[in-house]
Amino acid sequence: RTMITTKKVFGSYVLTKVDFDKLAAAGTVPTEESAQTCAVPSDWTELKLIEVRPYNHDTSIFRFQLPEGKPKLNLPVGGFLLVLAPGCEHDGTDAIRPYTSIQDDDVQPWHALSTTDCTSNNLTGTFELLCKRYDQWGVKESIQTHFLFTKTNHSYRPPGAVSNYIHKLKIGDHVKFKHTAICRGKLDFPFKNVSSLTMIAVGVG
Repeated sequence: RTMITTKKVFGSYVLTKVDFDKLAAAGTVPTEESAQTCAVPSDWTELKLIEVRPYNHDTSIFRFQLPEGKPKLNLPVGGFLLVLAPGCEHDGTDAIRPYTSIQDDDVQPWHALSTTDCTSNNLTGTFELLCKRYDQWGVKESIQTHFLFTKTNHSYRPPGAVSNYIHKLKIGDHVKFKHTAICRGKLDFPFKNVSSLTMIAVGVG
């Protein structure tokens, strides 16, 4: 089997072959059954966008409706959801990126406590994503430039495939999500044989 890693090639996450049997024997990889505690199933499932709240000039909070009968997301510690953006990859194929909910299932977020908006106060059966829109930047290098000069700044970055897809959504649109055992990450919680843990906060989260 393969696993989506944090390594990117030209802006896309790559698939790497992993010996799951060996890792499972060491107790470092969760099973498919353990992943099903999450309300989002392991098959692509369309979930409805029900609210968008701007956070700053290029970042917004997107609230989605969970599958019917699921009051909480129950996303495991260290886990994430996969989001599918059809035809949005830079080569024209479907783009897939991991996202983690910022909503605590057991605690009302600050906006629900500070607003009289009934839609924001009713958070049961929903989850929220904080998504930054990544615009293209830098200088594009043509094929001729790349081969003629050995020293280049490689500054160009294409626009975010999935982030721009999400930011173009309208209320009522549906997005495909799924959560499999791979989405639990490389370590399951509570961690086994771990005496100390270093956490590095990067990106929007």
